[in-house]
Amino acid sequence: MWRGPTTITTSTRNAIFVLPVPHRLLNRQLQLSLHVHRGFGGGGGGGWGLGGGREQSRVVKSTKHRRRNKGDNDEGRRSVHNSLERQRRVDLRNAFETLRQLVPDTKIQEKAPKVQILKKAALHCKNLQQAELRLLREKEKLKRQLQELEQRKALCCGTSS
Repeated sequence: MWRGPTTITTSTRNAIFVLPVPHRLLNRQLQLSLHVHRGFGGGGGGGWGLGGGREQSRVVKSTKHRRRNKGDNDEGRRSVHNSLERQRRVDLRNAFETLRQLVPDTKIQEKAPKVQILKKAALHCKNLQQAELRLLREKEKLKRQLQELEQRKALCCGTSS
């Protein structure tokens, strides 16, 4: 397993920060993005633990494709990828479960196919939109009726509200 640097050190005028980096590729991407953000000169002291003016040549080299050495071990990268994929699947499953519980037609089913959940959810959204339009029209109709009744009251009784 690859056991390279797991932190990036940076400093400001008042403090030094050590940031954990879980993976070599993330470490390199973070170094490059921070380096580009701060400019190529390095600016002397402090910095992101990358050294002085050497970064420019390192950045240029890093943009080229490099061949994998046989010594590179992909176990760490594979492990990170697998755990991220596992978490993505768990999140997706939880999202479908939440959606299933919110949609009236699928709420009573303990196991509903994903396609059915999506179709019923889309139909439910369409029904909600239609109900909203109907209620808005009814609200406008009631407002007009109220205005009409207030006008009649003003004409009949001689007072206005």
